[in-house]
Amino acid sequence: MRTVRTVSIYSAPFPVHAALDIHTASIYARGRGTVRLNVLSEGRSVAQRAVTAESDEWRRVETSFRVDLINRTNTVRFEISGELWLDAFQVERGAPASRYVPSGPAEVSLQVDSPARVLFEDEEQKVRYAVTGEARGGRLRVRLVDLYGGERDIALIPLAGDFLNTGEVDLAQVRSPYYGTFRIEAWVENGKGEAISPPNELVVHRLRRPRFWMQDAPASPFGAHTNSTLRHILMAKAAGINWVRLHDAGTPYIGWYHLERKPGEWTFRDEDIYRYRRYGLMVLGAFATAPEWASHFDKPRNNYYDRYYQPKDWDAFERYVRTVAERYRGVISHWDLWNEPWIPGYWAVRFDESRNDYDFGPDPAGSFVRLMKTAWETAKAAAPEAAILGVNSTTNTSSANNRVPGAQWTRSVVEKGGLEYCDIICYHQYASAEIGYQGDEVETGFRNAAGAAVSSGKPVWMTEGSSVAGGRTGTGFLRYSAPVESFEDVWQTSDRLVRFVTGLLAQGVEKVFLYSMHTHVYFGMGNEYRVLVGEDGYLHPSAAAHANMAWLLEGTRWTRTAAVAEGVTAYEFTGDGYAVTVLAPRARHAPYKLPAEGLDLFGNPVPAGAELGRYAVFLVTSGGD
Repeated sequence: MRTVRTVSIYSAPFPVHAALDIHTASIYARGRGTVRLNVLSEGRSVAQRAVTAESDEWRRVETSFRVDLINRTNTVRFEISGELWLDAFQVERGAPASRYVPSGPAEVSLQVDSPARVLFEDEEQKVRYAVTGEARGGRLRVRLVDLYGGERDIALIPLAGDFLNTGEVDLAQVRSPYYGTFRIEAWVENGKGEAISPPNELVVHRLRRPRFWMQDAPASPFGAHTNSTLRHILMAKAAGINWVRLHDAGTPYIGWYHLERKPGEWTFRDEDIYRYRRYGLMVLGAFATAPEWASHFDKPRNNYYDRYYQPKDWDAFERYVRTVAERYRGVISHWDLWNEPWIPGYWAVRFDESRNDYDFGPDPAGSFVRLMKTAWETAKAAAPEAAILGVNSTTNTSSANNRVPGAQWTRSVVEKGGLEYCDIICYHQYASAEIGYQGDEVETGFRNAAGAAVSSGKPVWMTEGSSVAGGRTGTGFLRYSAPVESFEDVWQTSDRLVRFVTGLLAQGVEKVFLYSMHTHVYFGMGNEYRVLVGEDGYLHPSAAAHANMAWLLEGTRWTRTAAVAEGVTAYEFTGDGYAVTVLAPRARHAPYKLPAEGLDLFGNPVPAGAELGRYAVFLVTSGGD
């Protein structure tokens, strides 16, 4: 590996059964650079050791550790800089490290060329393998598992006596099901059919090439939050995402707190922002956060929320808005304001020691309208064509922890003149109940959040949310890599996501920004708001469902919603000479046969006359059909 900046790579997760005993992690390194072994248990660092290699001679680095009695996920993070070769990683009971012993006579690795692990239907379907070790006379067995419960062996490859055997397996031979997520499992067998290597796996997704692959799509309704790394950008685009909002994943690139740590001293992240645009992701920027010297911050309390105190130096805030609006004119066309100002932690003027919580004062909506006015006037002067979002409401109906319910917040902002200072109304929604029918949580949430503002005729965007929060997005389709058995129903996760986005578009919402593709860390250490990606940081099967939905609905507009049977709702979208109807059945619904051939969540055909089951189905008709 050759890298200028420090790069982190995680080992496969491993169990520690004798938790009270000492264990040792070790690896060999050579080259010129530094490698740090950081042992993590349940996300917490329990031991670390670094070594600097300065020659081509192998050098071992090791660190001993103990973990808690109850531990679900343990892993080693290799923090690497320079040019290094790494080999012979081992975790063992006891200390110091003993002689390296491989886990079997042979080992298998799998790879596809795509950093996103996506195979488009119009390109080669090759999976590459490498077998190392003593595999003479053995065979590589390759098995394919699909989302429909199917398993089939797709290759049995004789191996030569060389230490390294490489080759390819062509997935083009697999025709049904064609689209969706697949798990490739591979292991080496001896002549008796006994496994002589640990099994390895690779989850890939076979998708239609998105309609705007590597292209700008300003009219697209599909957005998300994601990091500005090539892998994340390619995963987002493959899933049909065409917009990214710079909050959390992008706050360091654009937030005032990060850009102007000292008055007049600016540090810009141009390359990170340009990378989004280079690959066809439109950017929703955000005038957000404030450095300590310009806000109501008094002393450290929470490293995250301390960045969201309200501005105190309004002249400095104007300079920040002017500076970034001018700098990114022609690059960022739309700007959001702050984040969730109806939560005291995001819009505080002080910290209430008696409640041990942030306080946004007696008139948070009034002070937020001041922010809207200041940002609007300043940004429009710097970039007249820029579109500014405002209101920034929520579907939340609770006033717990001094939060302002969405309907009340929207009404207050409107009454204080906020609609004069925005081009687009925005709000957030996290749906937890059953969705996909008239009067559901998506529809009532829209009324709560935007009801007092929609009469203005301004467009409405849902700029942050999900229907798979609360840990619903799990390990996905992994089997061997997951540290514990997963009980996630990936069809249900995928179905909820499709219903959520479809339902929002059926309310007239112009853009939907899912949150978030950046909140993965590693198995057992993830964030409950993760969407489209699994605990390993790669695409989840729900991303394949989103890709199919985006491919079908891109370029359409919602036209009507109707009940076609008891418990079955049809959302109709029309395009140029065709229509797409999304059939969304409730958990209990009347029998309903498809009137025409349909497509399931992942884009595979469902025959006409088939009984509608638990999950959404798409019907595509042309002309007057």
